[in-house]
Amino acid sequence: MPGLQALTRKVLRTVGLDRKETPRSRNPFENLGPPEVIAIEPTLGCNIRCRMCHVSYMPDTKVQLLDVEVLKSLAFCKSKHVIIGAEFEPTIHPDFNRMMGILNGLEARIELVSNGTRLHRLQAPALYESRLQLMTFSFDGIRKATFEHIRRGADYRQTLDNILRFRAAFPAEPPYFAINSTTMRCNLAEAAETVRFWNDHGMNMVRFLFMVVRDLNPELLQEYLYPVRDQAFAVFDDVARMVIGDKLRLAVRCPWYWRSPLRHIFPRNFIKDAVVSDHPEAHDCPTPRQDAQLGAWPGMSFPCKSPFTFARILPSGHVQLCHRFTVGNLYEEDFESIWYGPRANEVRRRLLGQTDLCRSCNYYKFCLSSRSVDVTREDYYLPAKST
Repeated sequence: MPGLQALTRKVLRTVGLDRKETPRSRNPFENLGPPEVIAIEPTLGCNIRCRMCHVSYMPDTKVQLLDVEVLKSLAFCKSKHVIIGAEFEPTIHPDFNRMMGILNGLEARIELVSNGTRLHRLQAPALYESRLQLMTFSFDGIRKATFEHIRRGADYRQTLDNILRFRAAFPAEPPYFAINSTTMRCNLAEAAETVRFWNDHGMNMVRFLFMVVRDLNPELLQEYLYPVRDQAFAVFDDVARMVIGDKLRLAVRCPWYWRSPLRHIFPRNFIKDAVVSDHPEAHDCPTPRQDAQLGAWPGMSFPCKSPFTFARILPSGHVQLCHRFTVGNLYEEDFESIWYGPRANEVRRRLLGQTDLCRSCNYYKFCLSSRSVDVTREDYYLPAKST
């Protein structure tokens, strides 16, 4: 009886019982929406071998590549912040442009981390059409000999040209451009020169990252900064004075700036671990990763809500919470089912009750809450126990 069926559907709609059950509707955590930040590692490899990088100490095996088609299941995460790369080089993926096109269809806000060495060969028009918010290039030192000593396999002139051409491609309303410069003894003396150069070439920030020893070999132990920490702190205090005194447009971040005595002399120029001048266009780097993850979830006393706001996708298809717990695989089920699924919820329940796991988390310590890191202690520079 068509009339009766229509009347039945109308009644069910009225009381809300006609709604199709979804993974989200079955989720026990109230108000849990899609993740605010999604980190995607399209590969587990790199085209160069930097002396201090973990990739240089990995087994030399075939590089894993993500099947980018699985990213279509991120459809329920529309307009979220997506970080591409960070621990590996994303531009070596042969379907990089296809990946960008899929993310553009989701209106994703993009943060890209790259060594910049392949941009002259990268056919990726979708990257230039994306909602690119934050572009970070890894570039250590500023002199040719130093750069090529550290970044084995990279060509200084070509990489520099790639980065400057890419920056010039965004003249109007550009994304925020940052440089990550890993600092060790061989490039410590170039810190001020590095800041001057990138300031003059339109970058917004230089982040100085103190090298963490990845492997206890004599070469790296000769390079880490702890034995010369007082000298290093003095160098970065001089950099801060230069930024402030010369009113540079570029800002500088450095883990030492949490403890620098200059904070008390120039209080309005120090923002967390950054120094920012009074130049009208100078401002601190956006931190969507930290903004989305720091702070306690309801019912959680530890100030990190990562399992409720962040997910990481690996080339194997594995989906992780907290860079630590694998909760599903995109080659077997869609992202929404994984995010709201029983394995993810079990991790969330566990972390609500066992904050000792959070206190031992290196991702929280080194990536989310650098304030807790004390660069005057040697254990900051040496390998941490895997947690």
